[in-house]
Amino acid sequence: MELHILAKRAIETLESGLYGARVTRVLVGSYMTSLDMNGASLTVLRLNPALTRLLDQETTCPAWTRALPRDPAAKNEVCPPPLKQAKKAHKRPDFAPNAAGKILEAQIRAVANAWIEMEPSLTEWDQVAGDGDCGITAKRGAEKLLLDCASHYPLNDAADTLSAMADSISASMGGTSGALYEISLRSASNSMRSPDPDWSKAFFVAVESIQFYGGAKRGYRTMLDALLPAVDALKAGGGLQEATMAAERGAESTAEMEALAGRSNYIPWETLRGTPDPGAKAVAIAMRAMLMANSK
Repeated sequence: MELHILAKRAIETLESGLYGARVTRVLVGSYMTSLDMNGASLTVLRLNPALTRLLDQETTCPAWTRALPRDPAAKNEVCPPPLKQAKKAHKRPDFAPNAAGKILEAQIRAVANAWIEMEPSLTEWDQVAGDGDCGITAKRGAEKLLLDCASHYPLNDAADTLSAMADSISASMGGTSGALYEISLRSASNSMRSPDPDWSKAFFVAVESIQFYGGAKRGYRTMLDALLPAVDALKAGGGLQEATMAAERGAESTAEMEALAGRSNYIPWETLRGTPDPGAKAVAIAMRAMLMANSK
């Protein structure tokens, strides 16, 4: 029922004046799934007559439900390109970053460069504990963050910058980690729009969103085993240094944890033992990079 509600809203949006598209085929079901996660994914394909004929072919695939035309008269209609106003061009504000904006920019660049540098290690750990793409995924996200930060991040507005970072992650990082980073950045952005914005509170909200939508808990051998100790350190009155150290200890502790969520959950304990969770390590690496950027 929820998937059909989502599909209805998607159709209404695509056929609105903003996009000017005409939806001729709709498939709703468990086509693209992710282990132990809440949420849904949406795929949009611009059809032409050749693709439409292929999509309508009979198949014996057990999990594929053939889409029926919404409008038989529009069977081979080509979807028009989006209207120009559908795409918003981002442009960096003309004014220079203030002191807080410069710190934020330094932290973003530091995190991105650290992920790029640590890509081989993240990949190596994920080849044992996952599907081997954690390092590549983090590197793609990092490169996009660097590119977009240089072009259009409104660094003097923390909330808008976090939202822009979420857009960058959405456009570059796949898999579970990409979705969770995007969700967390959007949650943090909303928190920073409050009358009394606070980075610690925004961090707490971001971690809560990861815990809710990802479905994992402390001790499940995920990125939360680095994030939640950092939250504890901040709530105890510590600063970024204490939070970073707590995240690093938490990430290292995953090497001796049995996996209770994600792809690691399907890997024998004998194989996992001694290898830290790459998602937790990526968090610890990011926090260490932010701390080092602050000290410069």
